[in-house]
Amino acid sequence: MLKVGLVNLDTSHVIAFSQRLHHKGVAEDQWVDGALTTHAWRGESNVRTPAEVEAYAVQLRDEFGCELVDTLDDLVPLVDGVCVEANEGWRHLDLARPFLAAGKRCWIDKPFAGTYEQARRIGELAQAGNTQVFSCSSLRFAEEVTDYVAAHPDITGVDVIGPSPLHWANPGMLHYGIHGVEILFALMGAGCLSVSCLSLPDQELAVGHWADGRIGTVRGLHNGPWAYGFRATARGEGAGVHTVDVGTGTIYRNLLRHVVHFFATGETPFPFQQTLEISAFMDAAMASAKMNGAVAAMPF
Repeated sequence: MLKVGLVNLDTSHVIAFSQRLHHKGVAEDQWVDGALTTHAWRGESNVRTPAEVEAYAVQLRDEFGCELVDTLDDLVPLVDGVCVEANEGWRHLDLARPFLAAGKRCWIDKPFAGTYEQARRIGELAQAGNTQVFSCSSLRFAEEVTDYVAAHPDITGVDVIGPSPLHWANPGMLHYGIHGVEILFALMGAGCLSVSCLSLPDQELAVGHWADGRIGTVRGLHNGPWAYGFRATARGEGAGVHTVDVGTGTIYRNLLRHVVHFFATGETPFPFQQTLEISAFMDAAMASAKMNGAVAAMPF
C-alpha cells in the first residue's frame, strides 16, 4: 500500500481524498484502492484561517490516522509520494522542492503554479530529481468531458462556462477559473498560441487561438451561478453543435484513480507539456485583461 503525504492543509480536498482512499465517509462506489494518506503537514494559508487549517489537521489525525509532522523535511522520508494541497499556486514551487530533490513523486493540486515560469521551474526540479510531477483539476475527469472526447475525435471548437470567483492570492483565473481552463484543454488539447481576455466585475471571457485555426473560450463567472458546462462543435461521426452540462459527482474518485496510478508508475494521463500550456494560458489571459482585451502571446 502506497503511503501518501498531504502538504498544506488549507483545502477540503485533503478530507475528500482521504475519505475515498481510506474507504470512510463516502459510498462504496467512490472508493479508490492502492494508497492511503498517512502523514500530513499543516502549512500556511491566505485563503483559510488558522482555525480552519487546524480543523482539517485534527480530522485527518482522528478519523484517518494521519501522523501530523512539524516540518516538510520531517515528511520527506516517511512517504512514497505527496499531494501538494496549498490553495495558492505560488506556494507550490517551494512546497514541492524538497520532495522532488529526494526523488519523490508529487501530485500538485490546482493551480499548478502561480505563473508559467514557476510551472516551468517545477518541471526542471522534477527532471533534476529523476522523478515525475503531475497536476490537474478534477473537472478534467468529469465523465461528461471524458465521454465527449471519446465520442468526438475531431472537435473543432469549445466554449466552456463555469465559476471563477476572484481572490487576491490567486489572481485572474488561477483561483477557480482553472477548472474551466482544464475542461477546455481536456477537450481541445494543446496548441494554443495566444489569448484575448476581457475581465469585468461580474465575469471574464478568455479566447484562445490554437495553431491549427481552432478557437476555444472560457467564460468565468465571478459571482455565480455555481455550475459547469460547455458547448462544442465536432466533425465526423456525431458531427454537430453539442451543449453539455458537466457534473461533479464522481470527479474526485476519477481523479484519484489517476493519482494512485501516477504514484505507482510515474505515468500521467496527458503530457506534462499540456500542464505548462495551461499555466501559460492563464498568464496570457491575465496579461491580456490588463491591456483591455488586446491579444497576448503565450509566454513560451
